[in-house]
Amino acid sequence: MLATLTLHELLLGILVSLILIFLFIIGLLLYSFREYRSHANRQQWKEQIEAYLLEQLMLGPVDELQLDSKLQALMRQENFRRFFLGLLIASERKFSGAAIQTLLKIYDGYSLDQEAYNLLRSRSSHLIARGIQALTVMQDRQALPEIEQKINHYHPQVVQEVQYAMVSFKGFDGLAFMDQLDSVLSDWQQLRILNSITALPTDGIDRLRSWLNSSNESGQVLCLKLIRKFQLLALHEDLFTLLGTGSAKLHEEVIKTIFSIEQSYSSTRLLAYFHQANKREQLAIMTGLGDSRALDQISFLKQQLTQNTDESLKIKSVETLVTLGQMNYLFELQRQLHLEDPTLHILNHTLQHKYE
Repeated sequence: MLATLTLHELLLGILVSLILIFLFIIGLLLYSFREYRSHANRQQWKEQIEAYLLEQLMLGPVDELQLDSKLQALMRQENFRRFFLGLLIASERKFSGAAIQTLLKIYDGYSLDQEAYNLLRSRSSHLIARGIQALTVMQDRQALPEIEQKINHYHPQVVQEVQYAMVSFKGFDGLAFMDQLDSVLSDWQQLRILNSITALPTDGIDRLRSWLNSSNESGQVLCLKLIRKFQLLALHEDLFTLLGTGSAKLHEEVIKTIFSIEQSYSSTRLLAYFHQANKREQLAIMTGLGDSRALDQISFLKQQLTQNTDESLKIKSVETLVTLGQMNYLFELQRQLHLEDPTLHILNHTLQHKYE
């Protein structure tokens, strides 16, 4: 027998639905009001903090920091402390010299180091990373042992901040994590690390050689960039062994590095590898010949232009020959080639594009 819905049950169902909708609307309004208040508070805090920072920076170095009573009162709120710390970090990146010392005094004067440590010791990966970032930017060297303990953290953002902190505090020696690197170093991370290393220790070349032979390709690329930065000629021969392993991207970095620390035989050895290289590597070699002003390899480039059937390699040949000042040859070749010759079309198009 089918159950029938009474009028009372129907009205009760409608009433419950209306109550749920009403509660949902109330919750949404409360959330919106809370977000509005939070945004308004942050805007007000931002104005107060920025005005205070500007005043202190205008005063210049002082023996004793002037604390603001209104800011001190707000320091009882966790959200304000974190907001203050974030603005201080952002300000530190914009200044240098005496201004940095003033910002560090503010950091200590308002005990923001304690908030940074609280973030470091939290359970949230995002907050831990923020804590490490704050302690690093504010040059809190005493925090390094505790920061280093998180080098094997499960979250990559935390690991990246630990790596950067180690290098920021220790320079090249901070690259000790490279001995057991099992994660990928992003291009941004590599750039941050490169900018933080200003000198090499006496064993730097041996350690770079060891990392070049690792299985972590992003670590190998970082080593290649360090070799270029410090012009480490002693590692020139080691680079050729990398051409037999790894990806095309790694090989491009290797070729770029070989040309960067070029020896008299570099281009000759790269040309011996040229025919077994893939197209991206071949293009990188041609680019390097132009950048290094390899006038002794002009005949090779002419051969690639006239005999190679690959259009992109022909175009790169023309561009490199232009870089090497071979315009007379290219104009003469234009006159000699038949109209139906595809090389003439490529030559005309490339030269026209080059001089637009």
